[in-house]
Amino acid sequence: AKERGVSPEKILEEEALKVPVGSNGLMIIPDWLAPAYQAYRKGVMIGFNGQQGRGHIYRAILEGIAFTLNNHYQTMNKTLGHNPEKIIISGGGANSDLFMQIFSDISGMPVVRNEMSGSAALGAAICAAVAVECYPDFETAVKNMVKEKEEFLPDLAAHKKYNYINDTVYGKLPQLLENTLKEMQKLDLK
Repeated sequence: AKERGVSPEKILEEEALKVPVGSNGLMIIPDWLAPAYQAYRKGVMIGFNGQQGRGHIYRAILEGIAFTLNNHYQTMNKTLGHNPEKIIISGGGANSDLFMQIFSDISGMPVVRNEMSGSAALGAAICAAVAVECYPDFETAVKNMVKEKEEFLPDLAAHKKYNYINDTVYGKLPQLLENTLKEMQKLDLK
């Protein structure tokens, strides 16, 4: 990456683009920031067979993040009775075309990246604009301050494969691993 003058993520993304949907069976549960009351939860890589390379690992990380976020997103929408038409992604992941496409493929929905990917800063600016009456309300402020940049549409064949992976394996992994991770937490590995 240094020799080419690009970021390491650019190299990894190029390699991950060559890896098929499902990363040849490699799955990663990105549970690295578990809540304090569930300290036993850990990130897990499963399905590594020695034939996968760093492109597989990188893609599996992106797929794991997308599966996890989407599963929680779908649960939230079902609970609230919402049926959104599209998903807006912000933050660091929004900078990756591959992640945006994976998320669209997993969710089966259009995924949008805004011109400004820092949603916290933009949200604060929107609140300030309404507070100082630059705009009469939040709806008007959002309409004037939030600009969509690109939209990624789902590949229906990839969506079908991802649904199968999630329904048969990935969606069940956190529950299947819970007791094992709890036991691991009890081990004295020092």
